[in-house]
Amino acid sequence: MNNTINVSIAGIAFILENEGYRLLKDYLVRIEVGYKGNPDGSEILSDIEARISELILNEQDADTVVTAERIRTIIGQLGLPDRWCAAKGCASSSSTP
Repeated sequence: MNNTINVSIAGIAFILENEGYRLLKDYLVRIEVGYKGNPDGSEILSDIEARISELILNEQDADTVVTAERIRTIIGQLGLPDRWCAAKGCASSSSTP
């Protein structure tokens, strides 16, 4: 059995596998960094967290463990922030094309 961690995503309590938590945390940090300096950055991050919560609840109850695979699927659905930032002019990232 995988270790789990209790988290709140958009104000809803979830239980995530440790690997899923790490993936989600890294993803949200990338978004936060990408929108740093954008006056709407915190609102955008909150909206993305709300969408993540919604996508989890579309597939399962909040009291069911969210697997790392489910988090990977959600990240795949939402896309990587590097792509958004290239299209929408977020803060500069360290990678160049």
